[in-house]
Amino acid sequence: MATADILDNVERVQTAEILAEDVDDRRLVAARSQENLVGMGVGVLRHGTLYAWGFYVDPALHRTGIGRRIMAALCADLADDAMVEVQVYTESHDAIAFYTALGFTTAGRIETELFPGHMCTLSIMAAKRSTLEI
Repeated sequence: MATADILDNVERVQTAEILAEDVDDRRLVAARSQENLVGMGVGVLRHGTLYAWGFYVDPALHRTGIGRRIMAALCADLADDAMVEVQVYTESHDAIAFYTALGFTTAGRIETELFPGHMCTLSIMAAKRSTLEI
């Protein structure tokens, strides 16, 4: 369970790392409630595809529309034919259900090293901007 302290630290560290890199097309969306970070998402636009990652919504606020609004903000100025892609831990059934509800479909799977010596499977999920339910 994430606490406000953990979320605040995640926001400070990830925001600093994200903004330290010189990438003009990076997007960072943070959702706050009473000064607390309750959700976030990151994306970068490359060759007509928005690659989104770092999605998090406080578990106490799941199914309240925050995740959908974060995705909508990330995609706000994309062309209708732009693609949006996320990579999701295959074991994360709730996350896969969330992205499926938004209109994403599984386009493939990859094996990756999460950290040294620990492999995991990621589902690659993709959708055209115009088909997303955001």
